[in-house]
Amino acid sequence: MFETGDWKGAAPEFEAAVARAPQVGRCQFSLRRLRSNGSSAEAMEHLDICSASIPHYAPTFCADGFSRYSKGGGGVPNLQKAVEVQPESREAHLFSGGCL
Repeated sequence: MFETGDWKGAAPEFEAAVARAPQVGRCQFSLRRLRSNGSSAEAMEHLDICSASIPHYAPTFCADGFSRYSKGGGGVPNLQKAVEVQPESREAHLFSGGCL
């Protein structure tokens, strides 16, 4: 559902997946993307879990770093980490390019 753009339909599925297996980082990351405020405490908690379970996943570092940077709370180390762990990631370079 998420891949086809049915985000409203995907949200309960990701919520159920996270409830059953909260350590699954990609579900945490996708659920965070479905939340309306990407820098909310809840969204940041999803990113923290994702970072812990998938330590080399550049999108997590991009999202976390950009959210923190946007709020004025740093974030540059995570943007640098995104480029470091996935140097081929276009997303990592795009996010970090505007902040570094």
